[in-house]
Amino acid sequence: MEELVDQIYEAAFLPELWVDVLGQLAELSGAQSGALLIIDQRLPPLYTATPNIIDTLAAFAETDHWYRNEPAHRLRRRAYPGFLERADFFFDEEQAPGTPWHKNLVDIGADWQIGSIVDMPGGEMALFTFERDRGLPDFDAGELARLNTLRPHLARASLMARRLMLEKAEERVMAMAALGIPAAIISRRKTVTATNPLFEELGEILRPAAFGGVAVKAREADSLIQEALDRVNGPRADGSASFGGRKQVPRRAHHSPAPRRQ
Repeated sequence: MEELVDQIYEAAFLPELWVDVLGQLAELSGAQSGALLIIDQRLPPLYTATPNIIDTLAAFAETDHWYRNEPAHRLRRRAYPGFLERADFFFDEEQAPGTPWHKNLVDIGADWQIGSIVDMPGGEMALFTFERDRGLPDFDAGELARLNTLRPHLARASLMARRLMLEKAEERVMAMAALGIPAAIISRRKTVTATNPLFEELGEILRPAAFGGVAVKAREADSLIQEALDRVNGPRADGSASFGGRKQVPRRAHHSPAPRRQ
């Protein structure tokens, strides 16, 4: 158990380790799959999972239900510091055939699911889920207790990972400041997540936009920049774009560095 705890904290620094950690947690609880989702309105879907469900999770991440995930938000409102069974935070109609949540379970061949939410200071949340195959009995109290023993470590590791992500974003824009370049990290949803002091000085050119976004005061120039941001959000995007201003000082808007898969 101590070795698994160490690996949980290692995953906070090396996201690629989460896959193995989730696999071990699934085995510990008698589950066949596990996933970690970061749900943040300002960011694209961030997730990782055991290999047997990653494709189903990726498909779900492309839907509006990723953010409008009422069962997850309901679980969050309960503020329960442990894992709960699906029946404790799903309404009956949400589990009926034809809903995306029912489809997900059918696609992965599961009958049972447990989940736990880690609330984060910035308003985002981390959702851990584990699933058990069709035809097997539901999770029992002992299996939930084993996961709940590790849940405080999962919560701390999630918070550490989120903090590291923000620090990396801030480091990138401050490196641009050292080169004399105003810079901002902008997510796929076009919200500003980090800026440097030079970017903050562009008040004569930029204006705040709705939902934490940013826009150029000159309407025609803003249209061009919004188009450029759409391009860097595309499947072949390199994650950044530069914009020339009236003083011919490069302006650079960076796409969020966070990948869709961890």
